[in-house]
Amino acid sequence: MVVSAETVLKELREFTPRDTSLPPKIRRKCRYLFVEADEDHVSGQDKKNHLPRLVYVHEGKERVGPKRKKLKNPRYFAGIYKDVEELWYAVLDYLDTHYEGVEAIFVCGDGDRWIRKGVEILPGSVFVLDLFHLDKYLVAALGKSEDYRRIWAALRQKDQLGAENILKKAAQKALRPGQKKAVRDCRRYIRRNWDGIIAYRLYPEAELGVSAEGHVSHVLSSRLSSRPMAWSEKGVDQMARLRAAKANGVSVRRLYVEQYRRGLFPLPVNAQVLTEERQKLKKVSGEVFGNLPALRGPVSQLTRALKMISRNISFLW
Repeated sequence: MVVSAETVLKELREFTPRDTSLPPKIRRKCRYLFVEADEDHVSGQDKKNHLPRLVYVHEGKERVGPKRKKLKNPRYFAGIYKDVEELWYAVLDYLDTHYEGVEAIFVCGDGDRWIRKGVEILPGSVFVLDLFHLDKYLVAALGKSEDYRRIWAALRQKDQLGAENILKKAAQKALRPGQKKAVRDCRRYIRRNWDGIIAYRLYPEAELGVSAEGHVSHVLSSRLSSRPMAWSEKGVDQMARLRAAKANGVSVRRLYVEQYRRGLFPLPVNAQVLTEERQKLKKVSGEVFGNLPALRGPVSQLTRALKMISRNISFLW
């Protein structure tokens, strides 16, 4: 059966996946938890960008190959979430019901305000800057020069003054307005996120490697923004939540059937009508079996079995 795109759209609009799983009877004990966050940029039908947010919780990484690691017990949350507190309180509720004995929660991201909101809401949490985004600012300001290597050395030693001096000199040497602006933006980014940079020295456990960019690409972008499509805001939100549910190992088909069945009611059936219809069906079936060409041939095990069925067809009903 071929399902039209309009049918899929209609069903998607009426379906919002909700987590119906029960919390575990025994909460997991974990010393450190990692919460990584980032967002996708999706083209909208109104020529504006929609920004679905992705947050995922995990217990660290484990090696599954010579050059590959995977997250331990990840849990994904995704959607538009105009009220970011709703998103972070959903994360908090998950942590409260699934974990105990947690000493520190590392909230990892690019330093955007909505990500830092998680540090305010999650108790015992520490902000850790995603070094991928820091590196983009450094490359734009310094290129792959000697200053680029020197500033990384200063940052690893949490030498903020040394990093500032390198960028000041780079601004003086910059000839193009665009280059000067890149240096200013880099200085501003480092000052604003200095707490997330020194977290790597204060908390060696945070030296894990943030993979938010890759997860946004896998969970959200591969369906929402990697192809030339335009979405409505509601469509982006619903699809992002569906993708998160799928990443969590939830059967979207089962959720859809459960939600669809909730709107159905049992139909009353008249017992007399049901009996009459069964009698009609028996009569038709008996006529069909009585006219089978196989019953007219030589006697065999097959013909004996078919004759037995035709004589006692009532057992089927």
